[in-house]
Amino acid sequence: MAHSHLLFADDIFIFANGRTKGLKLLYKWLALYQETSGQVFSSEKSKLYLGAMTNVKKQKVKDIFGFDEGCLPTTYLGIPLVQGRVTKEVLRTLVDKIIKSATGWAGNMLSLQGRAVLIQSVLNSISIFSMGIYKWPASLIKEGERILRNFLWSGEPESKKACMVAWDKVCKPYKEGGINLRRLKEINQSLMMKLAWNFLNPKDEWAEFMRAKFITKSGNFSTITKGSSIWAGVRGALEDVSAHSGWVIGDGKCINLWRDNWCSPLFLKDMINDDVIPWTDLNAKVSYIISEGRCSIPYNLQLIFDRFGVDIHSIKINHHKPDRRVWKPDLIGKFSTKGAFETIRNKGQQNWWFKFLFRSDIHPRLSMWGWRLCHGKLPTDDNVQKKGITLAFRCCLCANNSKSIHHLFWDCSFSNCLWTWLEGLFQVQILDKNLKSFLEIGDSMSPYLKDLWFGAVWGGTNLIWLARNNSICEEQSFALDQEKRKWYK
Repeated sequence: MAHSHLLFADDIFIFANGRTKGLKLLYKWLALYQETSGQVFSSEKSKLYLGAMTNVKKQKVKDIFGFDEGCLPTTYLGIPLVQGRVTKEVLRTLVDKIIKSATGWAGNMLSLQGRAVLIQSVLNSISIFSMGIYKWPASLIKEGERILRNFLWSGEPESKKACMVAWDKVCKPYKEGGINLRRLKEINQSLMMKLAWNFLNPKDEWAEFMRAKFITKSGNFSTITKGSSIWAGVRGALEDVSAHSGWVIGDGKCINLWRDNWCSPLFLKDMINDDVIPWTDLNAKVSYIISEGRCSIPYNLQLIFDRFGVDIHSIKINHHKPDRRVWKPDLIGKFSTKGAFETIRNKGQQNWWFKFLFRSDIHPRLSMWGWRLCHGKLPTDDNVQKKGITLAFRCCLCANNSKSIHHLFWDCSFSNCLWTWLEGLFQVQILDKNLKSFLEIGDSMSPYLKDLWFGAVWGGTNLIWLARNNSICEEQSFALDQEKRKWYK
C-alpha cells in the first residue's frame, strides 16, 4: 500500500518493514521532525508492535527507537485493534461504556420520549463506529439490546422492568408502529454490507489489498481469516450484497461469466449446479462472449441459457463503457448504508394511526403517550390481570364494573361527558365513540382546525388517564369543570 501511516490528531501509526537500515532512517526522520516542529513524542507512551521475528531482532528494533514493545489487542481512536477473530471480550469495553453513559443520566427522571431520544442520539452512536469495522458476536448484540431495552422502560441500564411493547415492535419506523429505534443486529449487518460493497467495487487501496489477500487464484473468496479481524464480517455480508445487486454491462471485462449475476438473479454456476464441471478453472469474463456490442455465444452455452429461460440477446450492452455494479433497491443504482438497512430489516405492517400521532403540531411527549395507547399497553386493570395479578374490576371514575381500556376512554360516563363537550366546541357529532372515529373525522377539517382537533383528542385521552391515576394513587376527587380547564391549557 502507498500509505505508510495513519494520522489522527496526535495519534499516529507508522508502518515499516523490519530492515535495520530503513528503521534507522525512520528514527532519523522522527528526530528531524521533533527538531523542526518543536513537538516531542513521548517515549513512555509510544509502543512498538512487532511481527514474527526472533528475540534478537526484536531487541535490535527496540534499541533503535528506545520504545517498549506493545501487544494486541490495543485501542486506537476508541476502537479495539485485534488480530484474528473478534471475541466478546475484545468489545466488552464498548458495552461497558454504554452502561456507564446510561448510568450517568437520571433516566428515571426522564419521560419515555426523552429516553428514546437519548438512545437514538447517544447510546447507539457509541457502538456504531465499531460496528462499521467488526461483525459483533451475537451474544454481545443481545446484551447491548438488553441494556437499551432496560434503559427505555426503567431509566436504568441494569434494572429490568416489565416491557409494555415488544422490543421488535419498538424498533420499527413510526408508520409500522415503532418509535424509530433500530435493532443493533440490523445496524451491524448494514454497515458490514457497506464494507462488502466497497470490497466488490474497489476504489480505495484497502479494498485492493483485501481483494489481493482474500480472493483465491480460482476466483473464490477465502474461507479462512488469515489473521484478519474484519474479513469474517465482510465475507458474511457478501451474500446479502450479491443478492440485491446487479450489473450494467459495458465492455464485460469486470464481470465473471460464471460467478456474477449479470444475466439473472442467480450465478450461472449455481444455476447449472454440476459438481463434475471444474469450476475452479473457469475464470472467463463476459467480455469473452461480446462481439461488436452483442452477445455471441457457442451453441452449447445457448442451450443452457434457453433451459433456464434467460434471453441473453435482450440484455443491453454498452461496450464503449466499463461495467458498473448497481444496487437494485435504489432507483439510480447507488448503494447507501441507509438503503442497505432498509432492505434487510424485518418489516412490519403499516398502521392506520401513525399519521395522526407523529406530527409536528403534536408534542413529542404526547405522541409517545398516544403510541402506548394505540398499542393497548397501558397498565389498566384488565391488562394487569393478564399478568396473573388479581384485582377488583371497578372503574374509579364512574364506579362501573368494567375497567378495560375501551371503557375507560370511551364508555365511562365521565369520559363521555368530556368527549360530548369537545364535540360541541368543534361542532361535530360522532355516534360511534372510539379512537379511530375521533381521529378520522379530523381529516375533513380545515388545516388549522385539524391541528387543534388532533391535539385535543390526544390531550383528552391523556387527561382521562391522569384523572384515573390521581383517583387511584392520590385518592383525589375530580370535577368535570376542573378537567375542562386543564384541557384548555
